[in-house]
Amino acid sequence: APEPWAPLSWRYHELLRGALVAKRWLAKSCIVEDALRARFCEEAPFLSQGEDALLWADDLHRLAAPPGGRLTLLVLERLSLEFGYPPEVLRACLFAFEPLSP
Repeated sequence: APEPWAPLSWRYHELLRGALVAKRWLAKSCIVEDALRARFCEEAPFLSQGEDALLWADDLHRLAAPPGGRLTLLVLERLSLEFGYPPEVLRACLFAFEPLSP
């Protein structure tokens, strides 16, 4: 059985990859707001990690200006909704450092 933190870590990286790809696409886009989502969904399958990027199709406006300017805060917010834990708890679980035993 996987460790309890494994699905959380897997999903965090999947969402972060997708956010980075979608953000890169947004930077190159000069499409007006109304057509943005449709065009993104049309082009995303052809991007590297396009499946992960499509996870953000409904949040493109938030990716363009993430909270505090940090994509990781947006990813932790999504994880919080999916896993039911506060973002601070998820951050501690994902990034806590425990030294290896000799």
